[in-house]
Amino acid sequence: MKLIFKITLPAEPFNALARKGMVGNKIKAILEATKPESIYFTGNESGRGAIAVYEVSDGSQVPSLGEPWFMTFDAKIEYSVAISPEEMAKANLDEVIKKWA
Repeated sequence: MKLIFKITLPAEPFNALARKGMVGNKIKAILEATKPESIYFTGNESGRGAIAVYEVSDGSQVPSLGEPWFMTFDAKIEYSVAISPEEMAKANLDEVIKKWA
């Protein structure tokens, strides 16, 4: 399944690391360690952020993917799970709806 991280990078410590010329190396290290399927850097309510997509097999992987962002940038992460059409088909949604409708 896919795990989608909406990452907010607060001004500090980002600015302090940028002034020291360390932001690029820090981001590179996180990306090498967590290996996102894709990542896009964008603005958000704090001004700096990213959207990352990870392939995960279960929820136990969430901490090891989030901690590098938390510990390095004091990041805020909102995450959600996204499933493929094939995974959705396995959910047997018609039966679930019948049971709870």
